[in-house]
Amino acid sequence: MPSWVVVGASRGIGLEFVRQLASKPDNVVIAIVRNKATAVHLIPLASARVHILEADLCDRQSLNAAAAETSKVTGGSIDVLINNGAKTGGEHYFTSMNDYEGIEVAVDQEFMDAYRVNVLGVMWTTLAFMSLLRAGPTKKIINISSSAGDLEFTQRIKSRTMVAYACTKAGLNMLNAKFANQFREEGVICVSFSPGIVNTEETTPGKPGELPPGFNEALKAISAGYPDWTPIAYTPQQSVGLMLDTISRLKPEDNGQFMSEKGTKDMYKD
Repeated sequence: MPSWVVVGASRGIGLEFVRQLASKPDNVVIAIVRNKATAVHLIPLASARVHILEADLCDRQSLNAAAAETSKVTGGSIDVLINNGAKTGGEHYFTSMNDYEGIEVAVDQEFMDAYRVNVLGVMWTTLAFMSLLRAGPTKKIINISSSAGDLEFTQRIKSRTMVAYACTKAGLNMLNAKFANQFREEGVICVSFSPGIVNTEETTPGKPGELPPGFNEALKAISAGYPDWTPIAYTPQQSVGLMLDTISRLKPEDNGQFMSEKGTKDMYKD
């Protein structure tokens, strides 16, 4: 049975990966969350084929423990690792750099917190599960990144905010390339995805269904930079469905690439 590990599975894109993978009777899914008690949308999916484990991306010991528990479930191997856990938002997420004066300490902290999760956390997670990936037949590492970390995209939409998030997603894309070079000879395929613009608010704590601050503004900025793109956000179901289709078609020549949910280099082309 194909075995999948989804890290960051409590809501949004990660939760939808678990839902769609669990709908296929041949799959075994390991869903990893920081706090099982608060994963209210995920818990009902638990079954003989969906196992919920706890781990913190900032705690290497907990990641190693989750990998050991996964090995017991799957018999010592996994097919695909999906790194979806991420640090987003923050008080100064949409603050312009022109307005950093007087809040330098807080901005420093947001940068370090984002880097610790979005780059280091993915690195340590992947290394914790590498022995299981090596033992599996499929050997795919999927890193959920963002077009916010893409240089061309940033220039085209003239983005000035989300600085910490964008810088760490650029770092994740570089980490993906390093993974690809490190594990290429072992038959591992490493890809980072931009999932597209996805409205995950239905499973976000607080006010389900309410768009986050800046969401509509982001759509307008992207449509200005990509005039051929229809400015409509995906549902998690749509984005994950496209990514799973792309994952099933990945080839060795895709190793190390950053691509859209459709497997293309054109992030916002209908």
